[in-house]
Amino acid sequence: MCYIFLDSQGKPLDFEHCTQKEIAVIRDSTTGLDWEVKSLDEENFRYCKRPLNWFAFNEKYIPQLNETAYGGFSDWRVPSKAELRSLIDYSKTSPAFPQEIFRTLTAQDYWCGTTYGLRSDCGWVINLNLGAATAKNKTLTSYGVAVRGRKCPDPQSRFIDNGDGTVTDTFLKVMWQKNQNERKSYNDVLKDLPTYNFAGYNNWRLPTMHELNSIFDESFEDGNWYFDEFFEHDKLQPPILQHITSNLFKNTYV
Repeated sequence: MCYIFLDSQGKPLDFEHCTQKEIAVIRDSTTGLDWEVKSLDEENFRYCKRPLNWFAFNEKYIPQLNETAYGGFSDWRVPSKAELRSLIDYSKTSPAFPQEIFRTLTAQDYWCGTTYGLRSDCGWVINLNLGAATAKNKTLTSYGVAVRGRKCPDPQSRFIDNGDGTVTDTFLKVMWQKNQNERKSYNDVLKDLPTYNFAGYNNWRLPTMHELNSIFDESFEDGNWYFDEFFEHDKLQPPILQHITSNLFKNTYV
């Protein structure tokens, strides 16, 4: 990943020589997202160690950030589950994010803007210590960090059914197999991939955690955790979905 530090006016800083106080925004050039840099000042409403509930973060914190044009921008929002997950390095924990870059974030739960599909009184949080996503009552407190920039389009604009058992993802610039394969172990999948040919293509691979998470429908619309208009899942009853990714946890676990 490539990060760019911006000052309070949204102008790039010298990555190697700027001070923490100068950094207002961190731009992830890989995802096209800008992240708020939390304050170290306890008197500032953006204080990095002040938790707040889901409503306060959505309805008070974000509007205040935009009213003050923080970092030179006024289009800050609560990150989606997929956006917040983009900070996670699934190969490690404690913490599971690049703390050397995001120095004002802590290894705690952070709010997503997405409501938990099974219970409207709960919202998703991402734990930056483990990288895990869980549902939490919106009246309870967690930490929050704002984001701006490139948004993932709606499924109808994002996916193209190619009519040959594949789906083109115009957002991630990848092609997906429309249906799942039979269940196999991780080692068997790696063994079969070099000779796997489908729809005339022979360069298939396992998706990363970030890629796989991006095709799940967090709204749980129609009782499915995936965009079932484009992806079919035979012999698997939702909402239980288990798929192998290319990411290994501590080089041992899938």
